[in-house]
Amino acid sequence: MHFPGQDKTETHSLGTGQHRKTSESDGDSHPKLLHPLSKSGYKHEHPKGPLEQHGFLSSNNKDLDKTPWGAVDYIDEDTRSKVKGLDHELPREKDSGQFSDVCHQEKRQKDMGAHYSFTKEEVLPTRRPDHGQSFLGVSIDHLKKTDPTHPMPQLRPSPEHVVLVEVSTVRPGSIPTPYKGRLADIWNQDYVKMPHSQHNLYECNSAFTGTKCRWNLITKALGKKMSSVHDIENAIKSYNKKYERTWKFNALHGFFTSLKAAEREYHLTVVIPKMAELALKLPNICPKPIPLLKKGHQRAITMSQQQVACLLCNAFFCTFPRRNATQGSSEYATYPSINFNRLFDNENSNKQEKLRALFCYFDQVVNDMRTGLVTFERRKLSCKPKNWSKSRAKFTKLHVSREGTIEEKGEGMLQVDFASPVVGGGVLGSGLVQEEIRFLINTELIVSRLFTEKLDDDECLLITGAEQYSRYQGYSRDFVCEGAMRDETPRDYWQRRCIEIVAIDAIRFRDPRDQFTRASIERDLNKAYCGFLVGSFLPQQNVSVATGNWGCGAFNGHPKMKGLLQLMAAAEAGRDVAYFTFDDSFTMKELHEMHLFVEDRFTVGQLFTCLKKCCKAKQWSTMSSFYDEFRSEISKM
Repeated sequence: MHFPGQDKTETHSLGTGQHRKTSESDGDSHPKLLHPLSKSGYKHEHPKGPLEQHGFLSSNNKDLDKTPWGAVDYIDEDTRSKVKGLDHELPREKDSGQFSDVCHQEKRQKDMGAHYSFTKEEVLPTRRPDHGQSFLGVSIDHLKKTDPTHPMPQLRPSPEHVVLVEVSTVRPGSIPTPYKGRLADIWNQDYVKMPHSQHNLYECNSAFTGTKCRWNLITKALGKKMSSVHDIENAIKSYNKKYERTWKFNALHGFFTSLKAAEREYHLTVVIPKMAELALKLPNICPKPIPLLKKGHQRAITMSQQQVACLLCNAFFCTFPRRNATQGSSEYATYPSINFNRLFDNENSNKQEKLRALFCYFDQVVNDMRTGLVTFERRKLSCKPKNWSKSRAKFTKLHVSREGTIEEKGEGMLQVDFASPVVGGGVLGSGLVQEEIRFLINTELIVSRLFTEKLDDDECLLITGAEQYSRYQGYSRDFVCEGAMRDETPRDYWQRRCIEIVAIDAIRFRDPRDQFTRASIERDLNKAYCGFLVGSFLPQQNVSVATGNWGCGAFNGHPKMKGLLQLMAAAEAGRDVAYFTFDDSFTMKELHEMHLFVEDRFTVGQLFTCLKKCCKAKQWSTMSSFYDEFRSEISKM
């Protein structure tokens, strides 16, 4: 369906704050843009630099020479952390762009800790080098990618791998038949409590009628015609009486108000009724009990894209029982939220863009149901702790680029989701950074929140087959849904899109210096290794890893440390690395130089031993000097 005012020029995201336009003459190098749900004529005129992205410049302050930093367009995390609390109007040498000798040395030492020493140079902004190159290291074409024709064993269910479809019906272009074997209405702590269960009861108002099955109430509410957002709200509240006065739908109302009349009419008369119809088919589409992927247990679930769509439609209409309580003592306190009620609350521009992306998904699946499978696999490292000091692994190939995104340029690779321990993070709330964006555009990822318990330090979640349904530009407050897209990624033998996404959560540091401890290094190294390790449980190709500044930003990790740890974990797992710095030429150069220094000279074990030694002695004086001092120390080995 085409709406008036559709712009035939696509704007493709190239990472945080970086965009380029491609016209239709670009050919088939990018999937076709379907009818957009984006605001008409919305375009970013310029990419935001790191200063503006992180709140150091207002959007109105484009003249960097008028800021205390002078003509500086890049300041890394460690420099920013060190100048925090200083007098930002420090005198500068004339025409030099450098600070004068007035550096408040004693104040910095007091603020940042006695065991670190600071020099005048370390508080200076780090200029972004202009290399001209968009990448360093090997060409991305030289990295191993998924081969869709790679032989795979027959898909078979097992106690550790629950398959929700009849495997004999899995074939190209055909929606797999839901499992038809012996069924049971299971209502316990090991399985998802389903909306259509006979155990899902509600208390009637009358003392004489007792309790009734909630699914009957849901069926009645969603079976009615919904011609307005108020009708949607009233339907959801009718079977969630406990929250009738507390749940607000401001964001949902705001989203529909923001749509053009034709779009609003289309969604209310076509998409929403089909979503309700699909949601009510739950007993037939998902008859087999869905196990919870509980911590401490390695297990996988494979389901059809139709089953995912049915479950997500139920999440939209907030039908899942026992998933609304937020107290720490509640039954699902260690699981993510799944019902969409928090997304509908508290209107803001971010939530409107989230809903645009989600409706790109719902619009497509209710009108053109996908025919493949998706696998969700919880992985856990072996019980025996890994002795990193004894690793003899050599470093693998590295492609590091300041351009491109993980999902775009990392096609055919193992793509890293910079996860929260609770998978999906704030995707159904207010969060809108790397993980939330990935869950929005590859919408089928959201269903993992239904059954995946909070990840432990030695666990990860691997999702294979989740399609991308929309395009975007921007990041966080600047995120904009650019409209729907059709994912043409090839499918493997199990009819899963050849898209592997691994959710690994880094430590969130309150004090950035805490990452330079042995415990922190070992924990994040193990976490990355768990995500990168080629699985023996389910078949997996040893393709390259597509990653970036994992655990940085809001988690306060330092790109130099996190980059090195990921290179070490990938080397141990035997995978090459494509590393995307999101328009950060400085980190691109630094990581490449470190890789050149270690790749043929040292093993992973030697690097770990040096890291351990430096941490114990608090060897480096600053985060910005970490690579230089680390190189000096390891050269002595």
